[in-house]
Amino acid sequence: MNESSKEVYMPSEESLKFIAFLRATGNEENVSPEAHYQIADVLFSSKKKDWKVIIECLRGMGKSTVVEYVFIYVAALGYWPNFGKVPFVVFLGASQDGNVKSFFKNVAGKITNSAFLSSLFKLDGKNFRQIDNEIELTNQDGVVTIAAGRGMSTNWRGIRSRTGKRPTVLIADDVLPNDVMTSETIRKTIETNWFNSALPELDPMKHKIIYIGTPLSEADLLHQLKNSGAYTILRFPLCPQFPVPEKEFESIWPDRFTYEYAKDLFDQYEAEGTTQSFYTEYMLEITDLSTLLVEEGDIQWFDPSQLVKHKASYNFYIVTDFATSTKKSADFSTNK
Repeated sequence: MNESSKEVYMPSEESLKFIAFLRATGNEENVSPEAHYQIADVLFSSKKKDWKVIIECLRGMGKSTVVEYVFIYVAALGYWPNFGKVPFVVFLGASQDGNVKSFFKNVAGKITNSAFLSSLFKLDGKNFRQIDNEIELTNQDGVVTIAAGRGMSTNWRGIRSRTGKRPTVLIADDVLPNDVMTSETIRKTIETNWFNSALPELDPMKHKIIYIGTPLSEADLLHQLKNSGAYTILRFPLCPQFPVPEKEFESIWPDRFTYEYAKDLFDQYEAEGTTQSFYTEYMLEITDLSTLLVEEGDIQWFDPSQLVKHKASYNFYIVTDFATSTKKSADFSTNK
């Protein structure tokens, strides 16, 4: 597709308002990429189908930062645009002492470090409260927004705000630890807590679910939710494909991820023989390392027209795979 035939992206009015709010804080240096506008488009969409959204992002895309600003923005307004009031929000992370604690610390820090944000809230001891896994904000109109955080590996049935409210918004950010790639026990625990604790605790009349993360395994919760068909899905890899020549490189965030950065990063992974990790973390491509028999760099490619032309010089074989199932009960002895 040539440049002139590409569809021109036009951000929504709500996303323009949100990014303008973010820029006005004075906290961020990088130019906001188009991807951040697209995320805001969906988060503040008027379409009910967008109330459940999965956002897949490469590492370093600022997805957690955007979510923190979304919460601050909603608390400052006193309502969620095109959704309504959100008196109680639940934030889920991989661990209580990891990104859960960071979320609340970062939200409080962003507000107190910005004169603009500080002016939007009542920050006295009576109206502003923040601990490791909870924050309470009161805007200048007196509207209170409360958020509580939990680790994904813990059961948290019966969660309510101090005013007795069920959560109307669930934000799940990087809830999968790296161990999920190799531990079926951890995968099952996370799956059980999601379906048995998280979803049943939401306000049954009206709620939003925002799941943000990087895919780790085809068996993890993220892939289950994607395949359910119940979620709007956004994907933001580093670029359409890599490696490519510099003139063909299309960065998801040119101001931050330059070709030099991507090439140097890829070379480091390649030197260590871990290009699969590069493709997982930055291209959002999953490779099951337990079944990987041949490294991509070990494959030699040939021009098929030359093979046909000189076919008398080659031996040709027909290989058949009789295995019809990947279940543990399947008979893999047929796959020879």
